[in-house]
Amino acid sequence: MKASLNFQKEAQAKNPFERGLQQDLSRGSIKEVKGKAGGKKNVHETNQEINRERSGGFKSASEVKRNKKGQLVFEDHPEFQPNMSPKEVLQAGSFGGTYFRPIYSSITKQQYKDVWKELPQDWLRGLDIPKQVSSATYREAVNTYKVKCGGSLEMWESSGWIKPQDPYGWFQWYCRFYEGRRTEDDVRQISRWASCAGVKGRWRNNLITKVVRSGQRFDDPSVSPVVRQTLQHWGYRLTEEDYRQGAKRVKPKERQCRESPLPPQSSLWWTLLARERRIVVPTLLKMQGNRGPRPEHHNHGPPRQQANPQHEQQRKLAGGADNSNGQHAEQADQASPNDALTIDLQNFRKPGEKTYTQRSRLFVGNLPAGTTEEEVEKLFSKYGKPSEIFINKDRGFGFIRLETKTLADIAKAELDNTLFRGRQIRVRFATHGAALSVKNLPQFISNELLEESFSMFGPIERAIVIVDDRGRPTGKGIVEFANKPSARKALDRCADGAFLLTSFPRPLTVEPLEQLDEDEGLPERLISKNPQYHKEREQPPRFAQPGSFEYEYAMRWKALMEMEKQQFEQVDRNIKEAQEKLEQEMEAARHEHQVMLMRQDLLRRQEELRRMEEAHNQEVQKRKQLELRQEEERRRREEELRAHTEDLLRRQQGQGASFAEKREQDLRMHMGGQSMPMNRNPMGGGASTPGAPNLSTNEGAGGNPGDLPLPSPFPRPGPPIDFGPNKRRRF
Repeated sequence: MKASLNFQKEAQAKNPFERGLQQDLSRGSIKEVKGKAGGKKNVHETNQEINRERSGGFKSASEVKRNKKGQLVFEDHPEFQPNMSPKEVLQAGSFGGTYFRPIYSSITKQQYKDVWKELPQDWLRGLDIPKQVSSATYREAVNTYKVKCGGSLEMWESSGWIKPQDPYGWFQWYCRFYEGRRTEDDVRQISRWASCAGVKGRWRNNLITKVVRSGQRFDDPSVSPVVRQTLQHWGYRLTEEDYRQGAKRVKPKERQCRESPLPPQSSLWWTLLARERRIVVPTLLKMQGNRGPRPEHHNHGPPRQQANPQHEQQRKLAGGADNSNGQHAEQADQASPNDALTIDLQNFRKPGEKTYTQRSRLFVGNLPAGTTEEEVEKLFSKYGKPSEIFINKDRGFGFIRLETKTLADIAKAELDNTLFRGRQIRVRFATHGAALSVKNLPQFISNELLEESFSMFGPIERAIVIVDDRGRPTGKGIVEFANKPSARKALDRCADGAFLLTSFPRPLTVEPLEQLDEDEGLPERLISKNPQYHKEREQPPRFAQPGSFEYEYAMRWKALMEMEKQQFEQVDRNIKEAQEKLEQEMEAARHEHQVMLMRQDLLRRQEELRRMEEAHNQEVQKRKQLELRQEEERRRREEELRAHTEDLLRRQQGQGASFAEKREQDLRMHMGGQSMPMNRNPMGGGASTPGAPNLSTNEGAGGNPGDLPLPSPFPRPGPPIDFGPNKRRRF
């Protein structure tokens, strides 16, 4: 029991009361627990005391009382009033004996086994546990009303009705609620019960309505046993008092209009017209006029020969001669039922419906020899202009394609088994040779996405996702191509590769569509009347008498079919378990793959960062080297400029000194070689006559031969020669 209650830990982690109850149950879930008086108590009694102590005085299973109507009374939830306890539900025979079978919950992602051991022992007394409680095979014979009802656990899980605290569903919650457990989910579960088996519950009122209209007793098991079994699973059994109260709310069944039945020849035509145009039946009757019923169509015998409107028109144009199907002129004067009827072909086209598809292609068989395409076209001209007519004159059959499926339905209903040139022709829909069956469709695939996905193989006429009666996808679909090569291409490509429609990596299974006729079936007139037929028909329909030869072998056949059914169910379960296991492995592999991709991306980013850092370092190094080279070049140029400047200065200084010395020497030599008049100026000094050149000035000007620029920081040449008073200057 400790293992069976482990699943509650996560669901009750946020509830202090449930957490404490879980701890107490874990401590008290041993085989034998000592009581206060030193005696021994079983697990159920210990759990009852714990539930009563922790639940604040709620009544345990042994303390739940009933009111005068036999309904169970729960003081904390007075609106919850089932009249069958969990023990009564199990003892009566419910769930086909499979409720507490080992399961894998997709809600909690855990396996559950032997959960029935948490139930009180007196609830299971007298029951065969492997067959009536925890069986893996559904047995209708276990149920009270010997019928199968209810949905699968997967269906309830996908619908969102299963919560982690009760992975088996409502009845598991009911068992634990009955024993005293209280959770936040109680209100939701009680509201589910009320909508099903409460005073205004749909199944309860559905059963009452069927009992009232059948005229049987309220407890007659032959009236809707499936609904009775369903209500029993929800802890309710219809009582006489509830039946009397509910019968007052049942409205009398509406009478069907039988005043003027539709003409059988075109009954389908009028039905389709009413469906397409949403016209009520009285309006259709008014459109037809007062045309009485044709009794020959009410029987299953061969129909009478009837005038065809096309041949009637041909006979009139021919001047009253016998028409092609052997009827005389006076018969043609009778008005045809469809003469006053005008058909607007636009009314039989649905919005967005494609025209001239394979679905509107008809097979016409048993044609007279020598029938031409023109004759067949005239026969079908009433239903619009066909786009394809093929006639095999030798074998007496042909094909014709009309504009829409609705027109093809009408043509088939009106022309099938009618006389054409003395022979009864057969009209039925041709086999669609380019239709494919698609399986393993993901849950969120629509008709549009299915058509868009398969349009890569060729033009598509129709793509449909098959759904159940509640509009939920079944994982199957139909794709009808416009031609066979496209269908063959899609079939081969999907068989060789893995065609995926969504991110879920489960490939589609594409197969040729199995063509079945579920509308017409096999009428009596088409069965071959061979000796085997007469031998089989010797005995009428009957139930085999127990103890007879046919009963013995019928039961053996039944056992064999039951074995086949169980094996198929076992195979389905194995396939489902394998699929769930594969999905789990796929999720784990996907997680690992994502981790690996993230790791690879991280390594790639690190490598890119390292390369970027290296490139940045190289760029910085190049810049430093370039700056060093530029600095060296600048220094070299400065050194060269400095050296050149110094050399130039040295050169200038050397030239200035030698020139002054040479000048002075030349002057002295010149003065020594010639007699110079002396300056006898009594004042002395170096005054010269006006107009004499200023040697200092000239020397200053002549000290720079060649007009070389002299830098200002350096001194000018030495002072001019001073001629004393005893010396004379010669001009």
